[in-house]
Amino acid sequence: MRLLFFLVSVLSFSQLSSQTIKKFYDYKWHETDAAHARFYSTVEKTDSGWTRTDYFLHETNNVQMIGTYMDSSCKTENGMFYYFHQDKRPEYFGKYSNGKKQGLWLSYYYNGMMSDSSYYVNGQLSGISISWYPNGSIKDSTSVTDGFQTVVSWFDNGQLSSAGRYTMENKPIGKWVFYHKNGKVAARKLFEKGIEKSSQYFDETGIPVETSIKDHEAEFPGGVNKWVAYLGKKLYFPDQYTLVNSDEAVVVIQFTINEEGKVENAFVRTPFYTPFNKIALKIIQSSPKWEPAVYNNRKVKFNFTQSVSFKQDVDE
Repeated sequence: MRLLFFLVSVLSFSQLSSQTIKKFYDYKWHETDAAHARFYSTVEKTDSGWTRTDYFLHETNNVQMIGTYMDSSCKTENGMFYYFHQDKRPEYFGKYSNGKKQGLWLSYYYNGMMSDSSYYVNGQLSGISISWYPNGSIKDSTSVTDGFQTVVSWFDNGQLSSAGRYTMENKPIGKWVFYHKNGKVAARKLFEKGIEKSSQYFDETGIPVETSIKDHEAEFPGGVNKWVAYLGKKLYFPDQYTLVNSDEAVVVIQFTINEEGKVENAFVRTPFYTPFNKIALKIIQSSPKWEPAVYNNRKVKFNFTQSVSFKQDVDE
């Protein structure tokens, strides 16, 4: 017997106050109807402002975000904000004051490891910020002094990745050094007011080369069309389920292509229903190797967000 599965159960929201603003959003956070929604939002007037609560629409309708705004249209944040992964684990949280970040903000990966620790004053980074990889190794260290950001980055094997300074407008300035993952220098550059003035390049053995490898994003062999074809070939609709009120279900997967071109740290960013989530995640994790991204003459990690659409025949 086939199991009839309704896209979301919205009846649980029917008892909300008539003064509450209620909206549905698709996986891209575009306003939509209930049948095509991946998120549901409520906005209520409170003593401290307008409190907005966003929910994932899946088996348990977990909270995705809760925060307070100064206005009913949710344009200006003012107060504590909490964001969550789809399994209820914290994603990041911190405080806003009149639309600007204030104080300590902490971020976490899907696996519970800390991602970032940063301190803000009037929306600007202040002091020392540190970020980590999902495996716990340090990723970046940023120190803000005298109107400049000094940034040191590492690969996940502990080797230096880059070092240099930014202005507070995030424009590179002065001398920068970039490294290959094996520890060899990949490039040396000199910037003035964000403009590159001179550069030297080196291959992975440390030998100087005339030109840099062109910067590019990670790419699936054969390009976007081949990637779409791969997804289409591997994707299947679980035959024990039937969608009601919709002919499509979308699961969003976030993943990284590492320096060797392999998929790593894939996880469900926007869930639908467990069997669909598992299928989408496995397809991404089983991907053939990609062409790694290149930035400043060396291979680097590159993050992707991929929506996976399950479509059933309308005649089913």
